[in-house]
Amino acid sequence: MKNFKRLLSLLLATAMVLALVSCGSNSSSSSEGTSETTATSSSAEESTATSASSEETAEATETSADSGEPVYGGSVTIYWTDDIDAYFDPAIGDVVSWNLFLEGLWSYDINSGYSAVSDNVPSSALTGQLAESWVVDEEACTLTVTLRDDVYFQVLDDEYDYYGGRQLVASDVKWSYDRLTGLGSGYDEPIENESDWASLLSMLVSVEAPDDLTVVFTLTSGDEVTVENFMTQFVKIGGPEWDELTEEQQGDYHYACGTGPYIVTDFAANSTVTLTKNENYYDYDDRYPDNQLPYLDEITFLYISDSTNIVTQFTSGNLDIFGSNKTNLINDSESAQIEATMDSSDYYVVSISSSQPEYLVMKCNQEPFDDINVRMAMQYAIDVETIHTSYLGLDGDIVLSGLWNPITSDWSTVDDWSDELIAEYTTYDPELAKELLTEAGYPDGFDITVVISSDNDTDLWTLACEYWAAIGVNVTLETVSNFMEAKTIGTDSTDARNCGSSGSGAVSSITAAINQTVDGGWAASIWNGDEEYSNLVNSMSTVTTLAEQAELGQEADLIYAESHWTVNLTGMRSLSYYYNSRIAGVPDNCCIYAGKAASTLLSGMWVTDGQ
Repeated sequence: MKNFKRLLSLLLATAMVLALVSCGSNSSSSSEGTSETTATSSSAEESTATSASSEETAEATETSADSGEPVYGGSVTIYWTDDIDAYFDPAIGDVVSWNLFLEGLWSYDINSGYSAVSDNVPSSALTGQLAESWVVDEEACTLTVTLRDDVYFQVLDDEYDYYGGRQLVASDVKWSYDRLTGLGSGYDEPIENESDWASLLSMLVSVEAPDDLTVVFTLTSGDEVTVENFMTQFVKIGGPEWDELTEEQQGDYHYACGTGPYIVTDFAANSTVTLTKNENYYDYDDRYPDNQLPYLDEITFLYISDSTNIVTQFTSGNLDIFGSNKTNLINDSESAQIEATMDSSDYYVVSISSSQPEYLVMKCNQEPFDDINVRMAMQYAIDVETIHTSYLGLDGDIVLSGLWNPITSDWSTVDDWSDELIAEYTTYDPELAKELLTEAGYPDGFDITVVISSDNDTDLWTLACEYWAAIGVNVTLETVSNFMEAKTIGTDSTDARNCGSSGSGAVSSITAAINQTVDGGWAASIWNGDEEYSNLVNSMSTVTTLAEQAELGQEADLIYAESHWTVNLTGMRSLSYYYNSRIAGVPDNCCIYAGKAASTLLSGMWVTDGQ
């Protein structure tokens, strides 16, 4: 149980421990660009039409031996982090990383220097995929995209080949965006989908296709903030032939089709999905410009629910890669089992600094959490330092996280926190916690319910409950099947249950915060419907430059921290990704489980033995 028994003993024996630590962001570099504002052509590399800070935060603890030149052929089996659902609609977006058959106008640029451990990739880390070039006319509020002329839909078996391997054209892009927003192509309302595309693309006014290779997006504004928010929504492009399929056909993997590097050739719901090389793929490896992608013949994603089985499959060679973009999948003893079973030359581990602490999202619009003393008491009751060193097994300082994604330093104020504020998040003082509860009118504590999803660290949350019980706060843990269900409960201000989650503070991207402000969601439940604060967050969507947006974000970030609207159980963590040594071509700072990066990374991966 991930050191639970050992830590429980530590907890019972631990007196007051002060964990005043220095902290800072993981920033190592940043860059800014200037948006194009005239209707002249520009290359995909030169005109991203936006600017954003990019941070490289990855550090490989071990790397594979020199992998040499890329090798064509072979297959890999990759652990999949969640249930595999039979959903092949182009509206899938970047929700799942095994979606290698569909593509968007832009993709993740592995040369950007941005760590792709999370899905919050800024436009500065994008490169053209289906888009050959693009240009912004700020005055006309348009983003004009020129498509590549060498992109064709995958060729399926005759019985299922409804696209006929035809060329992808601008009307396909128009159809793809129209159906998500209800703006045309036969769609008067947005389609129902797991992603709230209508909100994510609320800045889109219309889409036009004046010719086969030109798409004109008219936006509510042509400023760089609006263009940034639009480009970073990863819409996958399909074609109107999809509408002609029956509901049964749309749920059949044989009809999964797009322009991507791999074609779905086998599928078992909640078990496996196998993808085979698209022999007619148009793209080439930027690192080896003469090499047509992809390298691998076959990729299989395998869902495994039990960590012990993950270790068994990896050590036996049946599993080539495993990891997650949320939490480490195996505990210390299981890691030691791999080390004892496998020769060190047979595998390697890449560690990436994560932007995902575990934290408690409190319903601050309800008693008892409408009192800051209660919120601070909950934080003082958690021994973050012991969790950091003994439970997570991490060395060095605790790195704290603010509201916004701490990988992007422009959005974090942690470097500027006072010693007092740092102490409020890192000091373990159960006696002070009890005093604060008494001052708030809860001398005997209280009872609450906390909902966590199945991919949260249950042992860690059980340990946290022991800490809170020591100050009289009795927590009932409820587990739901997935993150989306937990998020629905967490953002419902009328639901008395609180929510445990992973991420940078409460909201992991500026777009998510802007889309859930004063009218409900996070604003109503986390920051207590504070209208002044909600207006501050809302104003981020009305400014016209990314610099202004970052300044407001920092102001909001500091208020958020000082208000203690969430309780951190950990600081930022280091996630471990395990690779069989035959796997090559994977950049150290990238996570293949981040949906925006998966297609780019997996198409450029190869196996050194060609098997």
